[in-house]
Amino acid sequence: MKMNRTLWIKVLSAVPLCLILYCFNLIPGSQAGESLTDVFTKTIFGKLDYQYSYVYAMAAENVAFILLFDILFAGHLTGHFRYSCVYVFTRIRSRRQWYFSRVGELTVCALFYSFLYVLCSLLVSINATQKLPDGLLLQRVALVFLFAFALVLASAVSVNLLALRFGTAVGFFSVAAVIFGLIALLILTYRNRVLVMFNPLACLNLFQLGRNTGMFTIGYDLLILIAVILIGSVIVNRYDVALFDPELN
Repeated sequence: MKMNRTLWIKVLSAVPLCLILYCFNLIPGSQAGESLTDVFTKTIFGKLDYQYSYVYAMAAENVAFILLFDILFAGHLTGHFRYSCVYVFTRIRSRRQWYFSRVGELTVCALFYSFLYVLCSLLVSINATQKLPDGLLLQRVALVFLFAFALVLASAVSVNLLALRFGTAVGFFSVAAVIFGLIALLILTYRNRVLVMFNPLACLNLFQLGRNTGMFTIGYDLLILIAVILIGSVIVNRYDVALFDPELN
């Protein structure tokens, strides 16, 4: 699937975002006393201290990569409705096929965007510790990549679907509110294994509760992503294009 220059520019924004967020790690050896695995995990998720112990959990600044992608691609679906949408969409043979083609474009963008962000975070961590990755860390990097990809794509598709009915601003802030709400819930309930297991932002499941739990978390988030995409196909297929108001987007 070909990506135009505009899409590539949006995708490449993951690199400067990472460098800005983690600029304190750009000094070589600034965290040489810590393990590369801990620094990478802390860089991606954030580390919260609780009474002489700690837990990895998404902090507010760590969801910036999700929110930036949502902002950049908030109009990826709705943008096609702005001009002559009644004429175009009443003549499309299959709206579902059109929808899945647009989601396919978003998927490719989310894959490259997540890969660049995670890779850049890893390189920044290597620079800060002056240590090379081992097999355990590379496994964690793979899990983090899948975790980030599922969150980025699910949130972006959700923003676009909400934007069809309520406008881009409402769609973005609604999804952002859900994300921050899940983070707050995670911080409050991180000791409750059941609630943590079913929190899609529970990144601590990836490492601290065993390999099987980590795979469950990835599978659970990917299942949510698939559900969002399928629900979106129903919404777009049934959507009355006459209701679309470009002034809301």
